Amino acid sequence: MAALTYYLFLQCKPLKFRFFFAIHAVSSAKVAASVQYFLANTPSTLLGDISWKKTPLLQSYKTSQKFVKTPSLKEICRQGSLNDAFLSLSSSFAGQNRTQFCLDEAYSLVLELCARKKCLSQGQQIHTKSNSVDDLVFLSTKLAFMYGKCGSLLEAEEVFDRMCERTIFSWNAMIGAYVANGEPFGALELYRTMRVSGVPLDACTFPRVLKACGELNNICVGTGIHGLAIKLGFVSTGPCNSLNMATLLFDGMSKREDVVSWNSIISAYSANGQSMEALRVFREMQKAALIPSTYTFVSALQACEDMSLGKVGMEIHANVLKSNHHLDLYVANALLVMYTRCGKVGEALKIFDAMDERDNISWNSMLSGFVQNVFYNEALHFCHEMQDAGQKPDQGSVVSLLAASARLGNILYGMEIHAYAVKNGLESDLQVGNALIDFYVKCSRISYIDSVFRRIPNKDLISWTTVIAGHAQNNCHLKAVELFREAQMERTDVDAMMIGSILRACIGLEHISLLKELHSYIVKRGLSDLVLYNTILDAYGACGNVDYAFHIFKLIEFKDIVSWTSMMNCYVRNGLANEALHLFLSLKEVGVETDFVALMSALSAASSLSALRKGKEIHGYLVRKGFIEESSIASSLVDMYSHCGTFENSFKVFNCARDKDLVLWTTMINAYGMHGCGKAAIDLFKQMEGENLVPDHVTFLALLYACSHSRLVDEG
Repeated sequence: MAALTYYLFLQCKPLKFRFFFAIHAVSSAKVAASVQYFLANTPSTLLGDISWKKTPLLQSYKTSQKFVKTPSLKEICRQGSLNDAFLSLSSSFAGQNRTQFCLDEAYSLVLELCARKKCLSQGQQIHTKSNSVDDLVFLSTKLAFMYGKCGSLLEAEEVFDRMCERTIFSWNAMIGAYVANGEPFGALELYRTMRVSGVPLDACTFPRVLKACGELNNICVGTGIHGLAIKLGFVSTGPCNSLNMATLLFDGMSKREDVVSWNSIISAYSANGQSMEALRVFREMQKAALIPSTYTFVSALQACEDMSLGKVGMEIHANVLKSNHHLDLYVANALLVMYTRCGKVGEALKIFDAMDERDNISWNSMLSGFVQNVFYNEALHFCHEMQDAGQKPDQGSVVSLLAASARLGNILYGMEIHAYAVKNGLESDLQVGNALIDFYVKCSRISYIDSVFRRIPNKDLISWTTVIAGHAQNNCHLKAVELFREAQMERTDVDAMMIGSILRACIGLEHISLLKELHSYIVKRGLSDLVLYNTILDAYGACGNVDYAFHIFKLIEFKDIVSWTSMMNCYVRNGLANEALHLFLSLKEVGVETDFVALMSALSAASSLSALRKGKEIHGYLVRKGFIEESSIASSLVDMYSHCGTFENSFKVFNCARDKDLVLWTTMINAYGMHGCGKAAIDLFKQMEGENLVPDHVTFLALLYACSHSRLVDEG
């Protein structure tokens, strides 16, 4: 019997069974003889490779009688293995009676692990198996906490409502559940009920309630709770917009050993756009030898919002690796966003590939990163990888994919995304609807723009601005004005961008009375800024009212190069080329640096006046400033020299141009025609076709003009 016991001891791989059989073997007085007999008379096929000399476990037992210790449930939960925790829980109940094993402590350990891992189904199993849980305040609190962390607010409320008795921990757990699941109003309602019931508050209550006030942007209630916290001897910083108040509170703290306080102030600075201050506090926290938490790293990484802070972001990444937080999903997602914002898509992709666990935020952050960094084709390919991995594109994915399709002008792919959005009920979403309007605007599909716009149930300022701008850009000027009137009827806020779109519609319509009406509306609403003033100036010039344009020009206190260029264009457009050149010469006196748009206006003025000397001076200035490589500049020079009668110079400029676009070819064909070189114009047209350039109506008009001047009736 002892020999059989020892054989089973060797064959049983689980340690707990070996331990049982080893204890049984000790109680037998004839263990050694039995083992020798059993080994001598047992076939080798049954024992496999086991022999007396190859049994280190038995030798260890004979010498020291020590065995490998089975890790406790608490240790297993600390290591984070949910499967091992469930196995340990089951075996503990099987091997010990309930008086020796603390029931509520065991369940609470596993429930905490479920909350940490956000494993709702496993937490529900624990709840189902423990029928007497509702009578235990401690365990019910853990259940409410678990359901809140796992996003099941309804089940957390059910557990909380069934509790016969509630402690401060129960109330805090439920308030935290509301805040964590985006229900700050519910958190404040529960806090009010808590106060009416006379439940004493503790230090953990205030951070949760203040966070709810911050999410609701309710500075009044937040200030009241802050006052109560001071009155009761608690100190807390909150995320409301009163950043100065939060800073004063933090600076006035005598002890700063609580990581939560540091996290709150770092997050507050980051949320208010004060990145440098957020990173400064993070450095101070490191100097204070405090151990950063997951939330600390996320808040610090969020502060690294542009390329100038990329190096700091990499330093924080190094700290993350040292602290072993790189395995945390939230930190990994924050790293993805940081690297894509800083333009380091390759680094972001390395982190993404190394992630053991990915959620929607991970995929969408990477997808958005491709779009933000102009990797549009890569974004579309990444979407296929996303679907192959079993990840279903959500609202954020659809918005990014529509943006990529719009930039590529890929109408077919964009329409596929639109169909997917309709099929999955995403079309009525505000952000998706706005992205669809922008996509169809960039692809010049006006009929689709109206259809999508009308299906958005609750339109915001972006919806109205995008659809008005879309019609104005696609030469549907009257429709843009009608939509603007409709937006006013809906009492939609009007901003400078929307006004700019209507001004462009006025330019297209050349409607001076509508322009004056709009100008009066802008002044009345106080919407004037430099960009808007420049657009008004340009609009008056396009409508032929030079006096009004010059009046606006004089009203602009701090003129930029756009202001000067708009006024010059106004003069040129209305046949006042001398005034345009005079204004161009004034640029040097006022110390404004010219750009190539201003130089093109000056060339147009010189061309209108056939002022060869001025044209050559401008040409020399262009060469010195390095603008000569611009294709549009080359077109203006060709036109200027042809109008000034020096056709040879036009031909030289054309031949020296590196990248000849359709406008430059058309300008050169027109120059040939102007100087009676009809056949040369036709030859140049054929040469252009050989370059695989598609002529437009302007090109054909220039060619017909050349044939007309050279009397080439048959060719024309």
